[in-house]
Amino acid sequence: NFFMSDDVELATDIYANTFQPQPVLIIRTAEGRANPEDLAWTLVNRYDVKVVVQDIRGHGDSGGEETLFETAASNGLETLSWITTLGWSNGVIGGYGRGINGLEQLLIAGAGDPAFKCLYLENSSANLPHAGIYENGLRRSEFDIWAMGQGASWAPDEWNLHPDEDDPYWDLMRLSEADAALVTVPGLHVTGWYDVNLKGAIEAFRTLQDHGGLGAAGRQRLVIGPWTYKGGTGDIDFPDAIESETVLEWEKAWATDCLHGEVGFGIEPHGAVV
Repeated sequence: NFFMSDDVELATDIYANTFQPQPVLIIRTAEGRANPEDLAWTLVNRYDVKVVVQDIRGHGDSGGEETLFETAASNGLETLSWITTLGWSNGVIGGYGRGINGLEQLLIAGAGDPAFKCLYLENSSANLPHAGIYENGLRRSEFDIWAMGQGASWAPDEWNLHPDEDDPYWDLMRLSEADAALVTVPGLHVTGWYDVNLKGAIEAFRTLQDHGGLGAAGRQRLVIGPWTYKGGTGDIDFPDAIESETVLEWEKAWATDCLHGEVGFGIEPHGAVV
């Protein structure tokens, strides 16, 4: 654990096979840092990295109050500095985000730390008010359920007070074109045709691919496959689809390129596989 500049303590686990400096993947989660334990060890062994898993402010064993992304960038930057200072990384840090936690990584990427080299976003939206909380003027309930489950019981009522997607209230819950211009890292975006975040994931890819800064524009890759957010709908299952050879091939290319600095991510000039 470590203390932020405002004395809030963030609970953090480190997964590693060596004390030697390596690339680091950071996962910041609102859903309990024990949940991605199997994923963390898989990433450590598959890609020869360390993995840092952290309860975000106001969740799990971390202190402070829930802020719904207000402190994502600043807390993320302090965490990156901490990782670098302690010598865990070799100067290369990547963000790994699943679901709503992917927006955390996008906000960190836009904050400009040169150690932050790449993004992996799975089923993640870059614009929650437009492609999640509201869509085409209609209020959706999926993220209300998420907010209630994460202890932000106040959020749905507050969201109801801001039906205009262009309301500045939403600025910290979306990646604008101006925000995207500050992102300078390549990214792999993976989602499913039946995922609740499909629209948001495509928008995240397009925003960074078309409007990202130098190093991000033209260096995003999108994979869409036949699965839902958690692999099934209740009536139909897509067993192991997100662990398909196609997805693993792209993950390997992503890790080779932006984690280990070798050319390998540009294998599809159009940037998308469906």
